[in-house]
Amino acid sequence: MKRFMPLILMLALVITLIPQNVFAVNSNSASNFEISVVDKNGNPINNAKVSLYSYLDSSVVKNEIVNDSGICTFEYTPDINANDLSMSSIEQGSNEDTVYADYVIYVSKDGYEDTLYYTTKIFSPSGEINYDAINDDSINITLADREVNKNTMVASSDDDMTLYRERVYNYLLDSGKIDKNNPIYVIQPEDTQEMAKQGIIKPGSQARYNTSYISNVNVPVGEFHAVPNCKLSVKFTASDSLKVEAASNSGYGWDISGSASRSFSSETTYPDFAVSGTTAKKKVYYTKGEFKREETYMVGGQVVETIKLNSLYGGTDTDVATNCSVCKKAYNSVISGHGHYVTVASGGDQSFINNRTVSLGLKASINKIVNVGVTRTTGSSAKATYTPLNGKYLRLYDEDNSFKVWHVTHN
Repeated sequence: MKRFMPLILMLALVITLIPQNVFAVNSNSASNFEISVVDKNGNPINNAKVSLYSYLDSSVVKNEIVNDSGICTFEYTPDINANDLSMSSIEQGSNEDTVYADYVIYVSKDGYEDTLYYTTKIFSPSGEINYDAINDDSINITLADREVNKNTMVASSDDDMTLYRERVYNYLLDSGKIDKNNPIYVIQPEDTQEMAKQGIIKPGSQARYNTSYISNVNVPVGEFHAVPNCKLSVKFTASDSLKVEAASNSGYGWDISGSASRSFSSETTYPDFAVSGTTAKKKVYYTKGEFKREETYMVGGQVVETIKLNSLYGGTDTDVATNCSVCKKAYNSVISGHGHYVTVASGGDQSFINNRTVSLGLKASINKIVNVGVTRTTGSSAKATYTPLNGKYLRLYDEDNSFKVWHVTHN
């Protein structure tokens, strides 16, 4: 037996030295995709082709065909080692325990418009944060009927841009970045550099079409209310997140086409909200976001311009407080017919936004180009805490059972 020990030890050493993928996934939500394709009337479309483009891989990583029910299901996990995160994942969010896997889902079918849909899967490399509530397993995509004689190589009123796009498309064909198995491609910075080197585009001028960033955008995180005799404090953690709609334009105006999700970059605590006088007040709270404006090319020459969330990086701006006519209903009346309600006892407090996903009904305005909606997902540590003052009791109620906005009254 002793003569085998060196061999066993050597084998153990070799196994230890082999690079291990320590990228942890909390559950299948980060890897599962179930895509349902329907027409404008909600009827399933069979035999549509579905391609999954991964930003982390800069390529199409899956090609599938939907079944007779218009559904395809598959798994995909990017090959990322938790100890060697790609720069793209770090740039898109500064929470070090988070990787943002952005995807474009491309759907094509004869007789229908080719369609793009954006989504994000969020991973925690250490496995300590569970992003199941954010990672949508099921995605529904609606295809519009194709217009007869519609030009797929979308022209522009800007002749310089039209010429630029034709040259870029030919570059993508010649370099093999677009073909029948790779039907879409998102222009990368290295493409811009290479095209400038080859004289395909002019450095600086035409390159502005590739990718640009829109910074310091106020992204709403919620509308909050306060009445006299109470104080409100709001805190979000680094693992709380916002899902913000992505907007696309194929030459015929801006449409919503999926979303991008990012978690807060760090713990964010807002100044206390207290009201003087006798009137209830409300205001919208914001964090700062950066949006990416980019171009995606499809096989056939169609170009889609997209604006989507790239990162959240803090900030505690709020609107100026305005009056709320829904708050301050009779204290005992809100226990019936006014949605969900909670009671905050004298000297106590109540946190009511944690462990919940809510479509806020609020929009971020991107440089007056397009307005995009926001959904907020919080974990157990998010806090929106009301503290009654002067021995009062409070009641919070959402009026419409939506959890979007909590109104306040006191006894």
